[in-house]
Amino acid sequence: MLEIQPDWQKYENYTVTILNDKILRKYISDCFKLHNFEVHPKEKLLGEKTKTSWEIDALGYDENRNLVLIECKYYSSARVDQNTLAAFAYIIKDTGAYRGIVVTTLGLQEGAKKIAETEGIELIELAYNSTDKNFYIRFSSCKKKECSAVGLFTDNLPGAISAIHGASISTQYDLE
Repeated sequence: MLEIQPDWQKYENYTVTILNDKILRKYISDCFKLHNFEVHPKEKLLGEKTKTSWEIDALGYDENRNLVLIECKYYSSARVDQNTLAAFAYIIKDTGAYRGIVVTTLGLQEGAKKIAETEGIELIELAYNSTDKNFYIRFSSCKKKECSAVGLFTDNLPGAISAIHGASISTQYDLE
């Protein structure tokens, strides 16, 4: 059952678990062209230019060991604004990361969408009440407008309901 999360820390932890899900890794590969993507929890990275220590909510590596930073924004009443996304874009550049993904509950404001598109930052919307077993997730590629995937995974149903490239799929998975 979907539940209201009491804090952003659980949201970050669930994000790592969910993005490592073997089913969702196919969507990440298809939409974002990140093959064999593995996500790791919060870590501090040193900026290459500034030598500043940056705390990253999560990070991942693709099959070529390219670093991808993941920023989680657990907001209850506002979309991610352009200043927040611009700061994330700077951190991506300063750490020498290959790309960035923002995971948020409510999406991006218009200015933030422009920054995401310009800087190649991908968007994942993960419902605020998601857990590692029950979640609603939406992938949106800012560069490829036709690539969008939506999934609902829950232990209350005998499977998952998802849609990608305009086709819906209902699949039965063991969520244990």
